[in-house]
Amino acid sequence: MLHLIQSSGASLLVIINDILDLSKIEASKIELESEPVDLSYLLEELKHLFQEQADSKNIQLYISTTPEVEKLAFLADETRLKQVLINLLGNAVKFTERGSVSLTVNIQEIGLDEVKLTFNVSDTGIGIASEHLNTLFEAFSQADTSITRRFGGTGLGLTISNKLLDLMEAPLQVESTLGEGSHFYFSLLAKRTLSSMDLDHKDASLTTPKEDIDLSNINALVVEDNDINQIVIEAMLNEFNITSINMANNGQEAVEQCELGVFDIIFMDMQMPVLDGPQATVKIREFSAFKHTPIIALTANVLSADKQRCFDAGMDDYIAKPLEYDALRSILLKWCRTNIKRT
Repeated sequence: MLHLIQSSGASLLVIINDILDLSKIEASKIELESEPVDLSYLLEELKHLFQEQADSKNIQLYISTTPEVEKLAFLADETRLKQVLINLLGNAVKFTERGSVSLTVNIQEIGLDEVKLTFNVSDTGIGIASEHLNTLFEAFSQADTSITRRFGGTGLGLTISNKLLDLMEAPLQVESTLGEGSHFYFSLLAKRTLSSMDLDHKDASLTTPKEDIDLSNINALVVEDNDINQIVIEAMLNEFNITSINMANNGQEAVEQCELGVFDIIFMDMQMPVLDGPQATVKIREFSAFKHTPIIALTANVLSADKQRCFDAGMDDYIAKPLEYDALRSILLKWCRTNIKRT
């Protein structure tokens, strides 16, 4: 389970810098890879990634295909395909308050060497007015500015997905009715490869950790503004038996929680609304109870200047996104060693 969580988390966190991605695409600096894709495993990852968020909103999440598709393996850029599906499913779940979200994959055409797959993401969400459909894939576009205020987001997800699918020669299509829901779909032509049961490219990520550590006696605070990232980080911390975890959606909430309680370690996202990570750290350090509490930056930027900004604000260390098991384990061993119950 841990490695499925890790894989899902990495899939999401490795691509969170939307603006950088868009710049690369527009500068023609992204080259698609060609690697075996185990579709059954990919769909399992996606279901695991979004199931809890769907459950929390009391909406149904359906990810389905046929036995023929489940056994199918093909060549594509798995990371970029996953990025597209995460963007589409993420939007569908975010903009659906009741009803359901579904992802289906069907074989449209199949030959000895090639297969054309149709990916469909449908929801019963807020829908999109017809006058906004023509500009839907433009950068920073959302159907209504009130949507941005209510749901957040950069508005880049669909733009990036559309451009990536253009690179794959699989144009993104959309049908939507305001107040009823949306249907996004694309058809991908790919070369066939070994069946999924013969693929071993996942084996390296399914190894068992060398040594378990038990940190069940510590209290952790995770400061992160993205709901899905919160789920991923919490699940990874659970693997070290850390179950006393408080969540803060921004730096201001973190400061308020530190006024009320005591934590043994704080994981602090750098970029957040209201109050960012460095600003929140400065305020938290003003509390006598948190003068020496380890505060670990969560950052996708690991350049020297970014690291120094963490330290200047009073943070003790940093961990790079995408979060990886070994990196998190090293941080916990370094800063929570006295709390460890060895198993």
